Amino acid sequence: MRLLHIFTMVLALSFTAFSAKADVLPVDGTAVHFGKAYAYQTAPHQKNGAVFFKVENLLEKDVKIVAASTDVAEMVELHTHSMDGGNMSMYPVEDFTLAAGETHELKPTGDHIMLMMLKEPLKTGEGFDLTVTLDTGEEFSVPVSVLSLSE
Repeated sequence: MRLLHIFTMVLALSFTAFSAKADVLPVDGTAVHFGKAYAYQTAPHQKNGAVFFKVENLLEKDVKIVAASTDVAEMVELHTHSMDGGNMSMYPVEDFTLAAGETHELKPTGDHIMLMMLKEPLKTGEGFDLTVTLDTGEEFSVPVSVLSLSE
């Protein structure tokens, strides 16, 4: 019985490790893979939103995300957050470095893609495409799902 319990634990841990990695999916057969991208719903008069995802760089060299664009916003910028004396501030950056062989996560209160001057509110259950550009000149179309604030 103890052996069965150990086997079940090992199997569960293996599945958990696989599941954590499984959200980084290949795009266009390249060595840079984008995970499931998401944005949160916005209020009717809210003009800004943000996109988050994981991106894995399987190359043996660093690459950078240098730009992003989408039809749902007039302006799109790469942004990050920092803490200074207990105050959090958000500001644009020129790029996000994707270290060789590493996964970089864009997340709330961290690096993210800022959507400004939204043309329409982002609604739960809907989606849109985000074009991400690397310093290599490669462009990737990343589907973004809009989630409720409770997800």
